[in-house]
Amino acid sequence: MGPPPLITDRPLCACAGGCRSQSDGTPRAGRPVRWANRATRQGLPVEQGEERLGGRFRPVVGDAPGAHPGTPLPTHQAAILVFDSANGAPAALLDGTAITAARTAACSALSARLLAREDATLLAVLGTGVQARSHIRAMCRVRPIREVRIAGRVPAKAAGLAAELSAELDVDVRAVPTYVEALDGAHIAAATTHALEPVVRRPWLTPGVHVTSVGYNPDGREFDDATIADALVCVESRQAALAPFPAGSNDLLMPIRHGVITPEHVHAELGELISGHKPGRTSPTRITLYKSVGVAVQDAVAAALVVAAARMESVGAHATLE
Repeated sequence: MGPPPLITDRPLCACAGGCRSQSDGTPRAGRPVRWANRATRQGLPVEQGEERLGGRFRPVVGDAPGAHPGTPLPTHQAAILVFDSANGAPAALLDGTAITAARTAACSALSARLLAREDATLLAVLGTGVQARSHIRAMCRVRPIREVRIAGRVPAKAAGLAAELSAELDVDVRAVPTYVEALDGAHIAAATTHALEPVVRRPWLTPGVHVTSVGYNPDGREFDDATIADALVCVESRQAALAPFPAGSNDLLMPIRHGVITPEHVHAELGELISGHKPGRTSPTRITLYKSVGVAVQDAVAAALVVAAARMESVGAHATLE
């Protein structure tokens, strides 16, 4: 049985188009603006005027890591409101939690399509939440994954996710006790945690691995300095990833602050790789790394894709605003 239709090549293509317009200065795509509220512990992407993508929009995202442990609620609670570009009227209210999970994983999978070795078959996933699940499904779309290892803070959750996806995917999915064991020999590694201390450390990585990171914790990071220093680093937006704390990425801001790297160490944006303005992997043993903080153009293309599909399939509930 294959993965659910939420993760298909259409989100990958949409993310590719959004990333390319993000990096080539296309005026109608706009540039991302991120602001962060320390109380909500999350940088919020804000972007408007995406008319060519099917509507102007304003994504509203709330994030409170650890605020509801032991409940079925995901960390990220989100909604996306889409406006009609012709008259400004509200056109759709979408489940931003599901869309964020899909588009975040799609962009990580896009980075793997651009940077991971063609023969990558072993995937390590660090974390056991919504993003871990969506990343496994997405990565299996872009590389011939045969084995998936899952590690997390709570072994029972890792085992449960492994059992769930083993029944869904035609790959060997299993839980392992530690991050070190998950990363041992991995060709692709996806970090999806809210870690305080790095869950990816340079001695644990195999030459040639492609690593992705979508985790956010204002007080922590997922990579150690040595991993960042040795890797070919790519992002979706330099402006967003290198923005001052707390909107930017600690995975990059901390090694910059420690004097380990400079901002110029960021090799490329995904859009620059897609357009060919920057080269990707040049050696089978090079460690490549994609750090995501999320930019609004991704929400725009994902929302436009969902609205177009909903209209085509005549699904969704109609509501009248009084």
